[in-house]
Amino acid sequence: MSSSKTDSADSAEGVLRPSADSNDLLKTESAWPSPLLLCCVISLLCYVASYIRMPVVPKLAIDLGISPAGIGRINAAFFLTAGVAAFPLGRLSDLVGKKQVAMGGLVSLSAAGFLLAFSSTFLQLVTGYILVGLGMAAFGSAMMSLVTDLSTSARLGRAYGWYTLTLYAGMSFGPALGGLLAGKMALARVLLLAAVLTTLVTVIAKVFLPATTAESHRRDHHRTAGSALRTLLRNRPLLGCWVATLGACFSMGMFLTFYPVYAYAEGFNTSQVGIVFLFHGVGNGLIRLPSGYFSDHVGDRRFLVFVGLAGCSLAMVVLGLANTLGLANVGAATLGLSLGVAFPSLGASIGEVVPRHLRGAAMGGFNACIFLGMLANAMLMGVAIEIIGYGNCFWLSALVNGLLAGLALVLMRGMRKKPCPAT
Repeated sequence: MSSSKTDSADSAEGVLRPSADSNDLLKTESAWPSPLLLCCVISLLCYVASYIRMPVVPKLAIDLGISPAGIGRINAAFFLTAGVAAFPLGRLSDLVGKKQVAMGGLVSLSAAGFLLAFSSTFLQLVTGYILVGLGMAAFGSAMMSLVTDLSTSARLGRAYGWYTLTLYAGMSFGPALGGLLAGKMALARVLLLAAVLTTLVTVIAKVFLPATTAESHRRDHHRTAGSALRTLLRNRPLLGCWVATLGACFSMGMFLTFYPVYAYAEGFNTSQVGIVFLFHGVGNGLIRLPSGYFSDHVGDRRFLVFVGLAGCSLAMVVLGLANTLGLANVGAATLGLSLGVAFPSLGASIGEVVPRHLRGAAMGGFNACIFLGMLANAMLMGVAIEIIGYGNCFWLSALVNGLLAGLALVLMRGMRKKPCPAT
């Protein structure tokens, strides 16, 4: 299809796109910021405001006398809700519009913030985390699909490089800010401040977030509304992307959930554990933009996906052997770099292999695999650790990721290669 026809089709569907001829993906010829830049800024603010809770809620739960097992169930409520809700909410964004579902997610996150700020029981904290799960599922699925709509095929890798960089920056800066504030004011006040900030982000998104026209008015798309999942399950390259995401996040779940406990058992102190997570975060953040740009210039995005997955398995092996701070930092940085290599290409690949009217559902499945991968590791490895120990469970996580990577490679084998651009 010619570029003029493509532009006409996009205009007819109400899709906002940055110029394909722009020298910078985040700039347009007008003085007004590009829609993609606005998406990145809104996502950064959302994740900073929401993730302030991360170091605060566990401390609040301890102060309320809730056991470690109870705290685990609170976190499980978040992962399970987000994993189960991501696909249907993503599909809803196809039918009613991405901005509408993203706004619904922000409202849920704001409500969760206020509930957590005034929580004094286990049930209230669980309810708050269920609302957080719904909010993250709605906002994450809709926004990732919106980024695809706002980009061009030749620039999808860069778009996801920028978007996931700002998303991950928010997920990293939010907990740091929460921990800093918790040392200066009451925990409830920190959570209340987070709720107010999330509400402010909701207002900003209402005014500035770019919108796309819902797809449900189109007759050919409406016929697939009741069978979206069945349609997507027949898309082997998409299934491969989902399986690859599941494997990578299984590894990430092992690191996020169990590495701190393993490190303390090895004699590390809290400062050393913080340094290890710093190496992970820096590695993950620094590589995303170069990876996204390279993804647009390599003939086959699968190459970067499987380099990243192989790196995740290698990182698990290194972390399982890490009895020194230096080796632990190497393992954490390797995991961060590997995730940063794989995920921009995974997001771009999903955008390429799925038709526009199902992109919200496809991104919902992608987000579901993120949450369910981490949840599966937390549940399975928690039992396995008692039987075979921490070190062996890191090796087992590497094996599980390797098997899922092999399955993903088979499923993605039919993915169409794209020509490398001249520049």
